[in-house]
Amino acid sequence: SPSITDSRGSFSLFPDASVLKHRSISTFRTLEQWMNQHDLSDLLPAFKANNISTVSQLDELALRKKSDLSFLGIEDEDRKDALLRAIQESGLCSFMARLIVNCDGWQEFGDITVYRFSAKYGLSQSQIYLRYSDFLHLNRTLKAVFSPQDARDIPTLPPKGIPLLQKQHDIKFIMGRQAALEEWLRTVVIMAERTRGEPLDRLLRFLYVIENAPETPKESGRVDESIIKDSVNAM
Repeated sequence: SPSITDSRGSFSLFPDASVLKHRSISTFRTLEQWMNQHDLSDLLPAFKANNISTVSQLDELALRKKSDLSFLGIEDEDRKDALLRAIQESGLCSFMARLIVNCDGWQEFGDITVYRFSAKYGLSQSQIYLRYSDFLHLNRTLKAVFSPQDARDIPTLPPKGIPLLQKQHDIKFIMGRQAALEEWLRTVVIMAERTRGEPLDRLLRFLYVIENAPETPKESGRVDESIIKDSVNAM
């Protein structure tokens, strides 16, 4: 950018984008002030219902397209356009949302062990129960949609185990597999975020963090044994 030079050195005439963005956020103390400035006060209840009250929180949501706003309960197409336009003009939400996954635990039912995974992507969150066979299916799916080079870089899943040699219900074995599956999933998430496109879309659907997901056992909210049993029976 244009600059001037004096006895103190060279200085840019214009601040960089990060400075401008910081100013656009810090100018408004509350989200309500920002929305009033952009004639969007009618949308404030939707944000309050989701515990979003500051411009910084809005910025962290990475709202970039109309489908992102459905999670907020905003359905009017004209108001969606107005909100996205204001976000763009303010330099907010300029980064891509990240997919965050964690394995929160496991449960055994007879011969079946299921692992409880939570996922978050922008405003969308999910909690699902997965068997080892679900990861085998996901592995095959990702190998088909990644580029040939990336498909070769997908890490190997942890071994299934041999019943005669390993105690499949041994706590150490299960906890080891839980950690290994979580590490495997986080690795392919990083790969999918780098390439975007269909690999990331398949992961989001597999984890139920976007709509039109395939048939994968899902449970949202409070976890209890009866729901897990229903999920297992549906597999």
